[in-house]
Amino acid sequence: MKQQERTTRGVLHAKNSEKNYHLVRSEPGQSVGGLVETFWRVDWDLNDNSPHIQQNIPDPCIHMVFDMYSAQVVGAVTKRYTATLAGKGHIFGIKFRPGGFHALTQLQVSDFTDAKLEISEIFGSDGEKLVDDIRQAKTFVQMQSKSEAFLRPKMPDSCDGVAKLESIINEIHSNQSIMKVSDLSDLFAIPERGLQRLFKSQVGVSPKWAIRKCRIQEVLAQLESGGKDWQQLVVQLGYFDQSHFIKDFRSLIGLTPTQYIKRLHTTA
Repeated sequence: MKQQERTTRGVLHAKNSEKNYHLVRSEPGQSVGGLVETFWRVDWDLNDNSPHIQQNIPDPCIHMVFDMYSAQVVGAVTKRYTATLAGKGHIFGIKFRPGGFHALTQLQVSDFTDAKLEISEIFGSDGEKLVDDIRQAKTFVQMQSKSEAFLRPKMPDSCDGVAKLESIINEIHSNQSIMKVSDLSDLFAIPERGLQRLFKSQVGVSPKWAIRKCRIQEVLAQLESGGKDWQQLVVQLGYFDQSHFIKDFRSLIGLTPTQYIKRLHTTA
């Protein structure tokens, strides 16, 4: 199990936030790697400090999340969301590849976009046992091992569909020329309506939303690193006007680009 310590792309004001917690990620074993992108754990000790309110950007991936009080499947999130870290504690999570949770359960994941379901609600007594195992585990390695043992017998015969969907989403991330669903349709020779059905059932968001989110995430990464001003980035990303970009940015992040930059300076 290869562990990695790194800043997640899903965190707003990452440089100022990471001092409040310790994040570790671990690659999945080969037996479950076709569905699972990563295992992760966040630990914090703020007994001598004020609670930390962590702001996160939308995430279209499905997670199974275990904390001290609950164990839930967290659907795709389409708007900025917050988590409060207080006292001392930890959270353990399983992040599925795009389409991975659908392949595992055959559920249409758009049914619980922006919602949470109890793990036992989906997996029954097997899920209840997993929750007990995770809470009894002492280390991150043990938590991952118990999770892989739970997932292994439930793996589908093939993960080819997940791999294909992930390649589509990876292309959205890496290819800045993709600005419309039609661009994606032409590139992968999949009708637009077929892409829309695929994303709805297996990702939980529309392909248009996924494209918009990736482009805005690129701007966030530049702003966090002190790079170019956002007006220049808007042009590079293919937006025809700033007002359109500001609307998209605000719908996902809850702030305008100018407000976000001010937050960066005031929390530095």
